[in-house]
Amino acid sequence: MHVKFGAVKKISLSQAVAEKILAYIKEGYLSVGDKLPPERKLCEEFGVSRTSLREGISSLSHLGILETVAGSGVYVRSSSPGAVLKNRLKSLRMNSKNIEDLVEFREGLESFIGELACRNASDEDILRLEKLIERMENSQKKGHSFSQEDAEFHKELAAASHNEFVNIIFASLQPFILRWVQARENMVDPNAVAALHRRIVEEIRNRRPEKTRLAVKEHFQHMRSIIRIVEDEKDGEI
Repeated sequence: MHVKFGAVKKISLSQAVAEKILAYIKEGYLSVGDKLPPERKLCEEFGVSRTSLREGISSLSHLGILETVAGSGVYVRSSSPGAVLKNRLKSLRMNSKNIEDLVEFREGLESFIGELACRNASDEDILRLEKLIERMENSQKKGHSFSQEDAEFHKELAAASHNEFVNIIFASLQPFILRWVQARENMVDPNAVAALHRRIVEEIRNRRPEKTRLAVKEHFQHMRSIIRIVEDEKDGEI
């Protein structure tokens, strides 16, 4: 029997360092307020250079997980990357001035996600995406809201990248995505949305990263057309 194996995940040494430290935090070996061991010890334990170690620590510092205190060392500041981002985003009120920033960021992020999914998505990942599109279509046929399935599709797309940091960032955006979809659901053609989603999944299934990027771009062009319609009718507040 032929067994189909997924592609081997390629990550940099600095990313491997960041994921290892994050795993220590999640598993309880490091707690909020704890100081990381000295650089020399960590380099020996991880088998990496100081440059790779520092880059890994820097990536976690940008997420608010670690903090370097001059003359003292590196400390754990949060045990939950998602919580850090959610707290930063919680006070952000979406309006016509920054909604384009969100769309622009999502387009770049989801284009990258699509390319990762072309390499890393399993058959099960693709099947989940297809089932969400079917659920979206069934909800629409019954006259029900499809916003939950729409937002869930993008969450599962991020999961199909099999990149932990992508999932952390995307999970923090999820409430904004759901609110956006719910606020504009009655202005979109569900069949058109489903078709756009299907094209993205089809390109991922065929492992075509460049065409996946184009499919994602087309999706966001459609999204921008909805934004223009909404801004013509109201001030853009969500």
